[in-house]
Amino acid sequence: MQNRYSGDIGDFSKLGLLRVLHAAGLTIGLNWYLTPNETHNSDGLHVKYLDQEKFRACDEELWLNLKRIVDSGQREIRFLEAEDILQATFFSECLDLAGKTKSQRLTCRHRWFSKSLSSMSGIDLVCVDPDNGLVVPSALSRPKENKYVLPEELAAYYAQGSSVIYYQHKARRKDDFYIEQHRKLMSRHDFVGTTGLVLKFKTTSQRYYMFIVQPRHKDDDNLVEAVGNAVIARDYDVRQRKAVLADAIVLTDGRVVETRSAKRSYSGSIELSAITDWDFDLLAILIFDENGYIESDIEVEGAQGHRVSHGQGAELQL
Repeated sequence: MQNRYSGDIGDFSKLGLLRVLHAAGLTIGLNWYLTPNETHNSDGLHVKYLDQEKFRACDEELWLNLKRIVDSGQREIRFLEAEDILQATFFSECLDLAGKTKSQRLTCRHRWFSKSLSSMSGIDLVCVDPDNGLVVPSALSRPKENKYVLPEELAAYYAQGSSVIYYQHKARRKDDFYIEQHRKLMSRHDFVGTTGLVLKFKTTSQRYYMFIVQPRHKDDDNLVEAVGNAVIARDYDVRQRKAVLADAIVLTDGRVVETRSAKRSYSGSIELSAITDWDFDLLAILIFDENGYIESDIEVEGAQGHRVSHGQGAELQL
């Protein structure tokens, strides 16, 4: 992250996701992996979304706050650390490795990360936001290593009890490359019991949000519902969306899409949260398997389903 990026489309996607997870009951930590501003390219100029109502419909409060920051020229991360943008624990110390010897860089990074680790103690979910993502061999121990997160740093947050999300820039490689890279990372001995999830943000500058999920969060219904509903909202093209509500999406043609997500238990059963008002046009359901991977998605016309009392949940008969 660099200050000059503040308020761009990347912040809108990242902060929007974290706001959903916070609303699901998780405490959030965000290490910006802040580095000094660079001037050799035009990164950070992706702010045209602030002129488009279709993005405003995704999260109006966030959109308005980011628009205010960009329009005022106050493009610094300290202005993003407001409670009406995200309620979180932030670590915003800059990691500057320029002009240092290899030994000095190692010492500097170790001290910097130790401070960040201490600040995130007891947090449910820690998000890290390096410029480029997971470190590549050519950057190890080099001055530009500060643009990447190290596997050992992700493992340290995980060992402290936090689930972790890390930003991954999409370069000129196919999705399978990044998914396999994430799988290899999670196979390390210091990620025992974890499950993964990869969310791809496709608008403008493509990026991924890579999840490393703690065992206790894997079966957390609130987390499943929050992530699942965010995925469903994403899959309805932004051109079709007029508004995104807590458990529903309003399309530009006026139709209302009710959203539900659930995880299959080890016994094979699936239980959805209660549907108390069936006044909608479509029901979109996302099913995760027992290991936390997306198994299937279902779209049901509202007129085709009806509710049958079933404990605290709902059973569909089609």
